[in-house]
Amino acid sequence: AAEDRVRCDGAKCRWGKEAYLNMVRRCNRFITDGESYELCLTNQMCVDEGVPPDPLDLYLTLRASNPAPHAAFLSFRGPACGGGGGGFCVLSSSPERFLRIDRKRVVESKPIKGTRPRGRTEEEDLAIIAELKSAEKDFAENLMIVDLTRNDLGRVCIPGSVSVPKLMHVESYATVHQLVSTVTGTLCGRVTPGDAVRSAFPPGSMTGAPKRRSCELLESLEVGKRGIYSGCIGFFGFGGAVDLNVVIRTIVWTAERMTIGTGGAIVHMSDPAEEYNEMLLKTKAIFAALRRYRASRLPSSNCPIPDRSSPALSPSQGLGQHTKEGRGNSAESTKGLLCDGGRPRGGSAAEKMAWEARKTEV
Repeated sequence: AAEDRVRCDGAKCRWGKEAYLNMVRRCNRFITDGESYELCLTNQMCVDEGVPPDPLDLYLTLRASNPAPHAAFLSFRGPACGGGGGGFCVLSSSPERFLRIDRKRVVESKPIKGTRPRGRTEEEDLAIIAELKSAEKDFAENLMIVDLTRNDLGRVCIPGSVSVPKLMHVESYATVHQLVSTVTGTLCGRVTPGDAVRSAFPPGSMTGAPKRRSCELLESLEVGKRGIYSGCIGFFGFGGAVDLNVVIRTIVWTAERMTIGTGGAIVHMSDPAEEYNEMLLKTKAIFAALRRYRASRLPSSNCPIPDRSSPALSPSQGLGQHTKEGRGNSAESTKGLLCDGGRPRGGSAAEKMAWEARKTEV
C-alpha cells in the first residue's frame, strides 16, 4: 500500500490514525489465526519543516531534557562520510539495553515492554506505576519477550546459566514509566561476542514472538523500511566486552528532514485506540525537546529552563528510580547552563559536548 502521510503531532506520519488502527486490527487477526503471539508494529514520523541546522545542539537539548542510560550521538557528515554538507546524524535517547557482555563473558539483556505516561504529581506517579505492574496485557507482552530472549541466549550460553534476576521492574524517565526485565547468562567457551549478538539480533522487543514469522508478517504490514530504528548502537571492545542499545526514542537527522520511528507491541488483548495513543506517547520526549530547541532560537528567548510540567529525573540521582527528590531536579541542574540554545556558552561544538558529558552522566 502507498504511504498514508498525514499530520500527526506536528509531523507527517507514514501511517495516519485510521491506517494505524487498521494495522493493529490486522495484527490482532494474525494473532487470532495463530500466526504469531505478539507483533511489534511500528510507524515513522517525518519532520521536514524547521529542521535544526546543528544536530549536536538538538541532541544536547534532548539529553538535558530526557536523560537516558543508553543515549548516543553519531555523525556521518563531512569529507570522511561522503563530502560536502550532506550525510546524516543519529540522535538517540534510548532507555533500552539490547545486549551487554563483560570480560567474564556474562551476557545481559534488558527488554522493555509496557509503557505509561508520567503523572503530574508523586501520588499520580505511584498510582500509574501500581497499575502498570498489575496490567495483564503489559505482563503478557513483557513475559513473551523475556521467554524469547531466554531462548536466544540459551543457544549460546552454558546450559543452566540463563536466568531472570529481575522480572517486570519499573524504570521511570522524563515522560514515561517503562516495564523492564533483566535476562542474564554465561557464554559457552567457544562462543564469541559476535556469535552472541548474531543469535539475539534483531532485538525481540522490536519484532515479537516467534521472531522469524513475526518479522515476515511485519514486513508485509509496514511496507516501508525501518532504517536504523529497531537496530542497535554500541561498541565491541578488544577485550571481549560488548554494550549495545536498542535504537528507540531516536531521531535520524539530515539537513532536509528528520525521521523518528515509534510503535508498540500488539497482543491478543490489544485495543487499537490504546495502541495508537501509546505509539504517540513514545515520541513525546523527542517533540518536547524539539519545541524547547526552537524556543531557545527565538529572538526574545532568554536561556529557557526545561518545562516542569514534563519532569525529568536528575542524572546524578540515577535513572530508573522513582523518587520524590528526582522530580524536576534536572531543570534546576541546567539552570544557567543552557544558554546559547541549550548548551554552555563559548567553545567549539566538540568542547561543549565534552563539557556536557562531564556534567550529565548518561
